[in-house]
Amino acid sequence: MDGPVTIVTGEASFVSGDPRIHLQDRKFVNSSLRRTLAGELSVEEFYNLTTLQLMLSETNRLKVYGRRPIAEPVTGSGVLGTWRERYYLSLREGAWPTRCFTFQPSAYLNNRTNNVLRIQLLLGVPPLFGNYKGVSYRLYFHGPDEPNLGDLSTPEHGRTVPKTVEVALRSRINGRFVVTVALKKLASLRRRPCRGEPGYSLTRCLKECQWRRLAALTGCRLPHMTYPGVFLPDTRGPLDHLPP
Repeated sequence: MDGPVTIVTGEASFVSGDPRIHLQDRKFVNSSLRRTLAGELSVEEFYNLTTLQLMLSETNRLKVYGRRPIAEPVTGSGVLGTWRERYYLSLREGAWPTRCFTFQPSAYLNNRTNNVLRIQLLLGVPPLFGNYKGVSYRLYFHGPDEPNLGDLSTPEHGRTVPKTVEVALRSRINGRFVVTVALKKLASLRRRPCRGEPGYSLTRCLKECQWRRLAALTGCRLPHMTYPGVFLPDTRGPLDHLPP
């Protein structure tokens, strides 16, 4: 487990029947998006209204087995690592907001991966409409780079950017996975717009390129441009985001 894992929660995860079937009031989501674009709602308020939160609970915990077993609650920071929230918004066929929780292992946990490591992740599943059977999370396995959760379609990122591996975690079913990690580093020969600073990833680069162009056309930053430190320069035309 040498890289993060991401738990998707919200309308894209708490679903009926199949984890890919969205369960949400589309009119309410689109109305909330319009209110956000009009400045009536903040980005945080928009996602709090349109996605489900992973509440702090004794049910939600991460446990590492071995000679020194450790169990910690999901969300927040601890000896094992840090949980961070991310938000995604796909605008194809309407707005589809998603809330994700990404676990970033600590140096301590990374050092324990020199041997086979058994990790148990327990998540409480809230009932929707009194029914547990059709509810699930989605779990993504990925490295330190930005995961592609489907918000970039194949025509947008090409076939060279694979979709992040995902599994559905259904209610009252124990899933067992064997995960091996291979680290691959990509060098960026063109500093703009694909920068070579730490944290660079091809998926992140493509998103930022699209955002620059969209910001140039609309003249504003949209709700799905939510990553901290995203650089969107002032642009006067749709091609200003391209390198000279």
